[in-house]
Amino acid sequence: MTVKIDWNQLSQEAREDRRRGKRVVLNYNLEVRGADEQGVYYVSMARTRNVSEHGCCFEIGRAVKQGEVVSLQVMRRGPGGGKESTKPMIFRLCWVARENDLWISGAEMTAQEKLWDITFPPKAPPLKPK
Repeated sequence: MTVKIDWNQLSQEAREDRRRGKRVVLNYNLEVRGADEQGVYYVSMARTRNVSEHGCCFEIGRAVKQGEVVSLQVMRRGPGGGKESTKPMIFRLCWVARENDLWISGAEMTAQEKLWDITFPPKAPPLKPK
């Protein structure tokens, strides 16, 4: 059986960013709450590498697993200089990679809400083949 491959279409798809929105490189301190594989509850600090309207990429100093559901809260300084946080938001970990002593994860919001307190740029239209 011969399979015909449309290389032009595959090349076009590879050039397009298939994410639902643009990523912005911003570092936010996070408080991550979840439960490990044994059901032991944890609270750990983390930091975003980038954020989007639909999720974020963050680094954390403890093991996490793809598919895990966690609660994230953005921790920041308030107008008076005191610490404040956003309400907890539920995220699903789409992918996880180990990088030295950190675990890096791409996380997707389970409910669409404005968490990052910024306006994101519109997603660029797909590239046209030459």
